[in-house]
Amino acid sequence: LREQLEGLGRQQDARLESFARALTDLSTRTDQRLDLLRDALGEDARKAREESTLSQQRTGELLALRMQDVRAQLEAFGHQQQARIEAF
Repeated sequence: LREQLEGLGRQQDARLESFARALTDLSTRTDQRLDLLRDALGEDARKAREESTLSQQRTGELLALRMQDVRAQLEAFGHQQQARIEAF
Protein backbone atom coordinates (compact mmCIF):
# COMPACT_ATOMS: atom_id res chain seq x y z
CA LEU A 1 0.00 0.00 0.00
CA ARG A 2 2.87 2.33 0.86
CA GLU A 3 4.44 1.67 -2.57
CA GLN A 4 1.16 2.41 -4.27
CA LEU A 5 0.79 5.67 -2.34
CA GLU A 6 4.36 6.69 -3.20
CA GLY A 7 3.70 5.86 -6.85
CA LEU A 8 0.55 7.94 -6.82
CA GLY A 9 2.46 10.77 -5.11
CA ARG A 10 5.13 10.70 -7.85
CA GLN A 11 2.44 10.70 -10.53
CA GLN A 12 0.76 13.63 -8.82
CA ASP A 13 4.08 15.51 -8.62
CA ALA A 14 4.70 14.87 -12.32
CA ARG A 15 1.22 16.15 -13.18
CA LEU A 16 1.71 19.24 -11.05
CA GLU A 17 5.06 19.99 -12.73
CA SER A 18 3.46 19.53 -16.15
CA PHE A 19 0.62 21.82 -15.16
CA ALA A 20 3.08 24.43 -13.85
CA ARG A 21 5.02 24.36 -17.16
CA ALA A 22 1.80 24.66 -19.15
CA LEU A 23 0.69 27.57 -16.96
CA THR A 24 4.05 29.31 -17.38
CA ASP A 25 3.88 28.84 -21.17
CA LEU A 26 0.34 30.20 -21.24
CA SER A 27 1.39 33.21 -19.18
CA THR A 28 4.31 33.90 -21.53
CA ARG A 29 2.11 33.66 -24.64
CA THR A 30 -0.51 35.88 -23.03
CA ASP A 31 2.12 38.51 -22.19
CA GLN A 32 3.43 38.41 -25.76
CA ARG A 33 -0.06 38.83 -27.19
CA LEU A 34 -0.79 41.69 -24.81
CA ASP A 35 2.43 43.40 -25.90
CA LEU A 36 1.40 43.06 -29.55
CA LEU A 37 -2.06 44.37 -28.77
CA ARG A 38 -0.64 47.33 -26.84
CA ASP A 39 1.65 48.16 -29.78
CA ALA A 40 -1.22 47.90 -32.27
CA LEU A 41 -3.47 50.09 -30.13
CA GLY A 42 -0.70 52.65 -29.75
CA GLU A 43 -0.20 52.75 -33.50
CA ASP A 44 -3.94 53.10 -34.10
CA ALA A 45 -4.12 55.96 -31.59
CA ARG A 46 -1.18 57.70 -33.27
CA LYS A 47 -2.83 57.39 -36.69
CA ALA A 48 -6.12 58.69 -35.30
CA ARG A 49 -4.35 61.72 -33.83
CA GLU A 50 -2.64 62.42 -37.15
CA GLU A 51 -5.92 62.13 -39.05
CA SER A 52 -7.66 64.38 -36.53
CA THR A 53 -4.91 66.99 -36.83
CA LEU A 54 -5.11 66.94 -40.63
CA SER A 55 -8.89 67.20 -40.52
CA GLN A 56 -8.71 70.19 -38.17
CA GLN A 57 -6.16 71.87 -40.42
CA ARG A 58 -8.35 71.32 -43.50
CA THR A 59 -11.38 72.64 -41.66
CA GLY A 60 -9.43 75.71 -40.57
CA GLU A 61 -8.25 76.34 -44.12
CA LEU A 62 -11.78 75.97 -45.49
CA LEU A 63 -13.15 78.34 -42.85
CA ALA A 64 -10.47 80.89 -43.65
CA LEU A 65 -11.36 80.73 -47.35
CA ARG A 66 -15.04 81.06 -46.58
CA MET A 67 -14.36 84.05 -44.32
CA GLN A 68 -12.41 85.70 -47.14
CA ASP A 69 -15.37 85.14 -49.48
CA VAL A 70 -17.81 86.58 -46.95
CA ARG A 71 -15.52 89.55 -46.31
CA ALA A 72 -15.25 90.23 -50.05
CA GLN A 73 -19.03 90.00 -50.45
CA LEU A 74 -19.57 92.38 -47.53
CA GLU A 75 -17.09 94.86 -48.98
CA ALA A 76 -18.80 94.68 -52.37
CA PHE A 77 -22.17 95.16 -50.69
CA GLY A 78 -20.76 98.12 -48.73
CA HIS A 79 -19.45 99.70 -51.93
CA GLN A 80 -22.82 99.22 -53.61
CA GLN A 81 -24.61 100.80 -50.66
CA GLN A 82 -22.17 103.70 -50.64
CA ALA A 83 -22.71 104.23 -54.38
CA ARG A 84 -26.48 104.18 -53.87
CA ILE A 85 -26.28 106.65 -51.01
CA GLU A 86 -24.12 108.95 -53.08
CA ALA A 87 -26.47 108.61 -56.03
CA PHE A 88 -29.46 109.35 -53.82
